[in-house]
Amino acid sequence: MALGDSFTVDGKLYKPTIFYIQAQAAYAKSLIFIAEARVAVRAHNFIWAAIASYYSLFHLTNFLMFACPQLVDLKLMRTFLKTLGSSGAEDPTNQIQHRVLSDFLKECEVHGLPQRVRSLLTDARKVREEYANYGPRIIWRRGQPTFLTHGFRPSDVRKITLGVAPLLKKALLWSCSQSPSSEVICVCVAGALKSFLENRDLHYAVWCSTEVLREAELIRTSLGILRES
Repeated sequence: MALGDSFTVDGKLYKPTIFYIQAQAAYAKSLIFIAEARVAVRAHNFIWAAIASYYSLFHLTNFLMFACPQLVDLKLMRTFLKTLGSSGAEDPTNQIQHRVLSDFLKECEVHGLPQRVRSLLTDARKVREEYANYGPRIIWRRGQPTFLTHGFRPSDVRKITLGVAPLLKKALLWSCSQSPSSEVICVCVAGALKSFLENRDLHYAVWCSTEVLREAELIRTSLGILRES
């Protein structure tokens, strides 16, 4: 079920391309975080791999919001538009809370997005929140403190990490097919991705290791649909 090529908020008509810059940045962040996670897994740094895998999926969902804003909850969209403002000088990305992602992805699934995106996001969030970021939890059993890890293992992190990269391609292809404006956004994303990785003014070339940048480039080229113009 394709989406309309515009959306209305409080009587005003908007094109999805209003968020094309945010879509570009979100997709690049998703790519760089999964590159970080894959490098971390190879180094047996599973705590960082768990965190980075989750944030790759978080930013991939952000990309979908900006590529297909017709599916964003009205209250959140009002916040986006208010933050963006008439000048477009403010970035609405920081208005996206973790708790809204699942419901948004469910709406995308109605329009054909693979359910795997949401299920992997759910798994990655559990590992990140209940173990990598905030765990192990300390509880009392029979008068003794016990560290509760919910049974997560490095193999769980490895499985999540390996599952993310294929979803980058699937999410981009799905969003591209939703409307003519969404297709334009995806072309912009594809065209800008290499610049995000190489331009020293755009953060990653300075902040990421050579190994991570090389991994990100390998993932980018393996997507196949992302050709330089």
